[in-house]
Amino acid sequence: SEGNAIAAIAEAIKPMPLNIMALPSLPSMDALQKQGVRRLSAGSAIAQAALGRTSRLAAGFLAGTIGEMFTAIAEYDTVNESFANNPPH
Repeated sequence: SEGNAIAAIAEAIKPMPLNIMALPSLPSMDALQKQGVRRLSAGSAIAQAALGRTSRLAAGFLAGTIGEMFTAIAEYDTVNESFANNPPH
């Protein structure tokens, strides 16, 4: 199974960490950790999701539908705090 393969790879490369690219078909994060995965990477998935959402919202706006743009917004204060608490290194 996929889980057994992941565990076997993790064991074979010890003590190096096993990094796995996140995919919808993967087991849960807890299961991956139990199988020896030490790092889970989102790759470009978060950016692709944001761009996909942006594209749908822009198309809706151009079609005259603006309500959806305000359903799950990030408040300015929250965004500003996230940058203020995590200065670049």
